[in-house]
Amino acid sequence: MIGEKADHHEALLAQPNLDDRMCADILRRQRNTPERELAAQTRLPWLVCQIVAKSNLGQTEHLSALCQRALDLVSPDTSQLVMLHLLRALADHEIRAQSSVGANALAKFETVVRKSQYPEFLYDARLLNLLVHMGDRSKHFVENELEICARYFKDNRLWLRYAKTCNSQLMHLEEHPQEEQRKLAMSALRASRRGGHNHHYALTLLNIVDIYLESNQLDAAHRLLNSTAQFIRSTKIPRNTIAFALFCCNRALWLVKSGHQAKYQHQYRKSITLAKRLECNLLTIMMYQELADGAKTFGDMALQSQVLQEQIEFHKALARSRMDQAQRAAQLDDRVESLEDIQAPPPTPINLINQAQIDELTQLPTRAVLDERLRSITTSNQATVFAFIDLNNFKEINDSMSHYAGDSALQVFASRLSKALAHIGTVYRWGGDEFFFVSDPNTDSELVRQTLDNCAVIKGSDWTHDGVTVPLTARVGTVQYPNEAKTAATVMRFAALTLQAAKHTTHKILHFKSELREQFERSIRLKRHLATMDIETNITVEFQSIYHMKNLTQMGCEVLARWNYEGEKISPSEFIPLLMALNREHELLRSVLNKSIEQLKRHPNRNTFCAINVSPTLFCQQDFADMLLRDLNHHPAWIRKSLVLEIVESETLGTRQSAAENAAQLQAAGLRLAIDDFGAGFSTMEQLANLPFDIIKIDKGFINTLTDGSIKQTILKSMIQLAKDTQKIVIVEGIETQQQLDIVSQLNADCGQGYYFSGER
Repeated sequence: MIGEKADHHEALLAQPNLDDRMCADILRRQRNTPERELAAQTRLPWLVCQIVAKSNLGQTEHLSALCQRALDLVSPDTSQLVMLHLLRALADHEIRAQSSVGANALAKFETVVRKSQYPEFLYDARLLNLLVHMGDRSKHFVENELEICARYFKDNRLWLRYAKTCNSQLMHLEEHPQEEQRKLAMSALRASRRGGHNHHYALTLLNIVDIYLESNQLDAAHRLLNSTAQFIRSTKIPRNTIAFALFCCNRALWLVKSGHQAKYQHQYRKSITLAKRLECNLLTIMMYQELADGAKTFGDMALQSQVLQEQIEFHKALARSRMDQAQRAAQLDDRVESLEDIQAPPPTPINLINQAQIDELTQLPTRAVLDERLRSITTSNQATVFAFIDLNNFKEINDSMSHYAGDSALQVFASRLSKALAHIGTVYRWGGDEFFFVSDPNTDSELVRQTLDNCAVIKGSDWTHDGVTVPLTARVGTVQYPNEAKTAATVMRFAALTLQAAKHTTHKILHFKSELREQFERSIRLKRHLATMDIETNITVEFQSIYHMKNLTQMGCEVLARWNYEGEKISPSEFIPLLMALNREHELLRSVLNKSIEQLKRHPNRNTFCAINVSPTLFCQQDFADMLLRDLNHHPAWIRKSLVLEIVESETLGTRQSAAENAAQLQAAGLRLAIDDFGAGFSTMEQLANLPFDIIKIDKGFINTLTDGSIKQTILKSMIQLAKDTQKIVIVEGIETQQQLDIVSQLNADCGQGYYFSGER
């Protein structure tokens, strides 16, 4: 083995079906081969063979570290095949680990795939991308993409890839008829058998067990669990594998559902320990939740509390690892230049200059040219306006219409923007869906800003792809040198800050103000504290009453989250977005939900309700309804009927399939839905049609300056009548004066809410 060349390892990687026997042989031989004795050019292919083998066999312990070692050896001489295998394995593993490196690795994988001569990796990239963003895509799109990938892998006899795709169809499209599920399962099993992939055969069996358990077919699940155990023993699948971790988890769930209290905790503990060791954080999180649910089922409140605390500690550990992940992602970015040059024909000096200066996709000047331009401007002290530009909703275009459509959108937007601003400056490609504009020397700054403010391309212009028309709009943040930013670094920083601020306003363009820097520094300080704060004890709630307009009796209340930090009352509009950025909104919702339920149980009137705010982002998550209903399962049915979820209207709320599915599931369980701040910005009749809201809460902006006979009163009257015609309850927010109360009462609104009531009653 020591004398073997890199060609031997690349020949192994070129095998279309690297079966389990070959993978085990690779690991056995490499255990007996010290890496230090290998030739330099052999080490990377040797490591990548090991990574692929461990990934195929589900033996993913220390796989991140192994990939890191491999990345350290990447150079412009690295072969395309080796790089593709490394990036695919890295993306797959880090996505399972819920690491930010996963998305980065997938992006780099796609970059190399587009220039490769291996079409099978293109379908790997499509499948991985689909699995990452599945919750954001329509059911039809998911089914179509999975079917395309499955057909390609099957036609080309790529059995492990085909089996994985069939399993994805099986697990992510569970609502399919039972006969169709059976066919998918048999296809995955046959493909695993034909390819010699015993570990994946066991995974498929366990996925079928999971489906049996979800549908409470406990006898069938038990029989198949026993058969799977026998298969694992007969094929000598080791215990340090993903399949064995999943087997322990499924066995534990069967014990819970069958009422066997004695052994379930031991099985879950075993599976959690193994999943952590295998760096499968997604599986670990799922197992913690199932263990907590099991404890709740058996009424073991002490264990449930202990597991919830362990979950919190595990999430904290994940949060602490973000810094390391950021460093690893940065290292991956450092390899971009090498990745783009891998296996490319040797370019002439002129081609090298063009590649560095002109972005291949958009044909705009690159970031390298921008850096040089920025140095020149700051050296000569030229007065210049800079603008950071971000294309809106680019992710939705990618996810719903494909990455090829996304590339087309970028090309069209870049061309239009460059032409629209050519008379005052130059547009550069920053990266992804972001662009940078620099005004020409001695161009009047006020003229530049007015041109940007009135630019039709930024405001929005239609783009059509495959018969689908989408408006392309942008958000812009500007900064002026040297009046507002004195150095190249502060130009970039302040432009980025202003762009981020623009994304949180209704304005498409925002110009820099010194307060933005103070706000940014404040948000960093608050975010650092929120990252480790115990939400349950530090976030309190207030209950703002909602009154019936006819007799002014209390009908319910809105639950408002409150946070005091170092003696200051922090507004929910400030701290909730920070919690969302930290992926802690689930925890906040759970805390608010528990406090609301306590209030409902203390209230003497069972007909009252508590309205809880939920962000559109959270509501559109695929598992949101399941998560919420799990939390409510141990409460009586009247509690669910007393809860209202308020969702702030947004541009994408009515277009997400997951939102419609969550709405239907929650309403079937007895909860009611309200659209909050109706009329504030994104209201459409389509939203009211697509999502079956029970309640419309009209934004207080219609009430602030409401007077008898005003245009606002006419608009408000029409909105209330629309709600009445569609059998929805109307709550008018922001009532502060007797005059406003009288007008709203005359317009036949059902309920009112505002400081007037807290002052009067």
